[in-house]
Amino acid sequence: MDDFTTPLVNGNSTGVGAALQFCTLMDVYRATSNNSGLSDQGWAKDASPCGSWDGITCDTRGRVTELYVNSSLPALLR
Repeated sequence: MDDFTTPLVNGNSTGVGAALQFCTLMDVYRATSNNSGLSDQGWAKDASPCGSWDGITCDTRGRVTELYVNSSLPALLR
């Protein structure tokens, strides 16, 4: 089932795919050497990465299409 076909809520998709996106972005947040820099960009303040997290671009269905992280990423994430 494609849960990205359901209506958006606050600019974000809902369902399993959206939950997986959120968990993946939180993994990036936790893995950065300076996650306070991401906090300054709105990361992890809410569960709406498409609505309020700087550096996240989403399409009209709420799928993350671009990610810009102005922080050091560990080699595992590069």
